[in-house]
Amino acid sequence: MSQTLYFSLRLLSNCIISQSGATAGDHGCLDYLPGSTLLGVAASRLYADLPQEQSNLLFHSGLVRFGDALPMSNGEHSLPVPLCWHHIKGEGIYQVSEPQLNADALFDPSRKSPAEGKQPKQIRAGHVTASGQLLKAHLDYELKTAINAETGSAATSQLFGYQSLTAGQEFVFSITIDAQVDASLVQQLEQSLVGPVLLGRSRSAQFGQAKIQKITGLPESTPVSADKTLRLWLLSDLALLDDMGNPQVTPTAKALGLPEGSEWQVNHSFIRTRSYTPFNSKRRSYDLARQVISRGSVLVFSLPRALTDQELHGLRFAGQYQESGLGCMAINPPLLANATPVFSAAKTVKVAAPKPLSQPNSLLTRVLQNKHAALNLNGEIEEQAQKLVAAIQSALSSAARWVGLPEGYYPADIPARTQWGEVRNVAVTYSKQPEKLAYELFFNGEQNSKNNNAHAIMRKRAGQPAWKLEINATETLADCIEQALQVIPANIRGQVLALACTKLMSDKRLTQSQQGAKA
Repeated sequence: MSQTLYFSLRLLSNCIISQSGATAGDHGCLDYLPGSTLLGVAASRLYADLPQEQSNLLFHSGLVRFGDALPMSNGEHSLPVPLCWHHIKGEGIYQVSEPQLNADALFDPSRKSPAEGKQPKQIRAGHVTASGQLLKAHLDYELKTAINAETGSAATSQLFGYQSLTAGQEFVFSITIDAQVDASLVQQLEQSLVGPVLLGRSRSAQFGQAKIQKITGLPESTPVSADKTLRLWLLSDLALLDDMGNPQVTPTAKALGLPEGSEWQVNHSFIRTRSYTPFNSKRRSYDLARQVISRGSVLVFSLPRALTDQELHGLRFAGQYQESGLGCMAINPPLLANATPVFSAAKTVKVAAPKPLSQPNSLLTRVLQNKHAALNLNGEIEEQAQKLVAAIQSALSSAARWVGLPEGYYPADIPARTQWGEVRNVAVTYSKQPEKLAYELFFNGEQNSKNNNAHAIMRKRAGQPAWKLEINATETLADCIEQALQVIPANIRGQVLALACTKLMSDKRLTQSQQGAKA
């Protein structure tokens, strides 16, 4: 028997996983992370330190299979959408809104014909959860140019672009390990993966940062016997060979190890194929080209007899390159049991509790703790700055209504870019002195007082008209800003104000001084 380990992977920065290893032409990005990428992470950390025999066992024998990392949303994992699912062209597939699918809108045309005059359309992209959520990867595209090493400027005619998976997305992958692999070796493998990792292309730039954690609670897929009908849902690409050792993209019973007399039901199957040449970054060269049946394909076979439990268990993986995640299949899965899918309640995974550090008082621990605290503080500053900007925008809208301007317009005397910049400079200068900051911004003493600060930016008397802009009968814009700052923690008040001013300076709607400037 075998054991399966499950891990979650969260992207901390954009990640480039190219569909092709070609160096010319535009680059498309996969909407998942292939098992070969995760194998490479483990190999980069273990290969050189292990004896050759153990390295071969982990990375070349096929006894350890690194599965593809597939999208996860709200703790629920997904699988490649099956190509047998169709919907009526021109009609919606969602129950109310994305991403919840409407099961009644989906059907398998080989088992349920559409109404007369209706045209079926195949769903070819995305990943589906057991509860019917259709997850689609979020992708970015960035245009770049090579740099001339001699001049330090952009190189001529060397413009290129990268499509990448955006940061913040979560994925789930599994590692299936046969019983022949020693438990201590499995533990080393697990420890090599957990923690920060670098993935994909351009790792030396700003791409590829991710974090891996072990998880539990993922439901195990149990092969189900369905008498003399076998339905295989490819969860990853499938690479088969014919009797001569050549690639074949037509599935046969013999290539899959099915009993003699089994027949492929072409009219009930749905397949797509592709060809690609993977690039091995360790060797700096290409591997052999692969012709595969694409993930998501559905293969249906008629059998001369029902399969035994041992035969069903052996069918979970088939074909070549299993160590890299290829050949993983779901056998008679519940989602494909009927012509129309039946979705179940959502089942979420659980992240394993992190193990305590062996040296809690070490220098490394303190550095990491300080960085973690800084990240949390930066997040709070960003959140408070957004609230402050919203409060200022609301005050300006109130000022517009007070003078009778129509909805969507601001008064003429709103603060200009230079005025926000002046406030920002003061906020930066006194970011750690909240009392001094308030004094420099809002001093409201008597005009002839000895303590009168004539340079206070938002002073009520003899100040600039923008800060005396009336919000209502009793309040000005300066009053509004002063009140909004009071609810912000004193230790971050200056940083929040500086960031808010930066946001306001970049908002053209709030830096126009013409009468009736449009909001």
